[in-house]
Amino acid sequence: MTRIAVAGDIMFTRSIDKIADVPRLAAIADSLLGVDAAVANLETPLHDYEHPPAHESGGTWLRGPRTTGATIRELGFSAVALANNHLGDYGAGAIHETLATLRDAGLPGAGAGLNLSDAAAPTAVAGVLSLVAGTTTFPAHSLATDELNGSASRPGVNGITVPWWSILPDRLFEPMREIVVALGGDDGTDEVEFGRYIIRRGRAAGAGTEADATDVDRICAAVSDAAATGLPVVVSIHSHEGDGQEQNPSPALITIAHEAIDAGASIVSCHGPHRLRGVEFYRKRVIFYGLGSLIFQLRQVTRLPAQQFTATGLSPDATMDDLWARRHDYLAREAGRETMIGFCDVDERGDVTHCSAAAWVFDHVNHHHPDHGIPHAATADELIRIADRLTQLSQPWGTQASVSGARLDLRP
Repeated sequence: MTRIAVAGDIMFTRSIDKIADVPRLAAIADSLLGVDAAVANLETPLHDYEHPPAHESGGTWLRGPRTTGATIRELGFSAVALANNHLGDYGAGAIHETLATLRDAGLPGAGAGLNLSDAAAPTAVAGVLSLVAGTTTFPAHSLATDELNGSASRPGVNGITVPWWSILPDRLFEPMREIVVALGGDDGTDEVEFGRYIIRRGRAAGAGTEADATDVDRICAAVSDAAATGLPVVVSIHSHEGDGQEQNPSPALITIAHEAIDAGASIVSCHGPHRLRGVEFYRKRVIFYGLGSLIFQLRQVTRLPAQQFTATGLSPDATMDDLWARRHDYLAREAGRETMIGFCDVDERGDVTHCSAAAWVFDHVNHHHPDHGIPHAATADELIRIADRLTQLSQPWGTQASVSGARLDLRP
């Protein structure tokens, strides 16, 4: 039996000298004692601002200190996923440095590499499991590529393209088709494309997503190769997209998760929207559609390029406090303040025999507070509330969450 822990996003943007000196971090470390391996998503490139910001960010130009790799190891994590929308915030140079820094810290990473083959490959973790990672949310410049026709490869992330499509009834589709064609878009009887948008003719208005088959096949091939070793496989997917409602995963993410398990994965760990989503038991395996953010020091970033200020309607000489006063605050919402670490017991067949979760809550919205971005262990009342919310979010799959001691028990 292998006990595996999975967590969501980690954004350390300030140095932590010692985990034991921060009681909330020490509590997280204590919760991971006894697991065979633990994985999370590292959402910050690691450097000391030597690299110029890329022309586009994943939403905010994030950065973590070089000490972050060692801090994550001390926290109790065995490996990190790197496929997300922020790894490329400071370009190829910072990606190179992040990979080297993690290697020096002895912290394996998956989902990013010096080329696409490296980024897509499974990573062995402590001889206990294999980790495969991909992201459906990314700026185009951060995608890894392989060498082709003499063109050098590009470092970056293992991306899964997920185009949005819209359905319009005839009375709306025909004028839209005329507009798209007039603007130079592709013409079609029942489907037109304009840029990243696909518009289809249908009976009623609607919207959705589809994952690119080639990208999904690449994920599944890596999972199949990893499963052949006999070790459990964890697939980490960073995905902001929903089904039109933030609390629900997109149809594309559900498809990716199911196909990953069909290929041999034991656990699919999803993150990105900075909030909890439902849990599905699928073919005796587990899918966490949204684990939330475990460490969320977004508002403790010390430097941002002028572009971030002007995009917010501020002059470049405005203060960071001015900027954050105008920016959306995820932690200001109750749903954004909840997060969890999932714990799964995996047998020799790769099936999950028991699943539970430790819940955590962010309570310091003021980013000047020293514990901002670091959650506390959920209280008894908070556990009940989170169990009820998780059961409601998991209703499409029938998963039940109940309080069992200091944790949540998750059952199909």
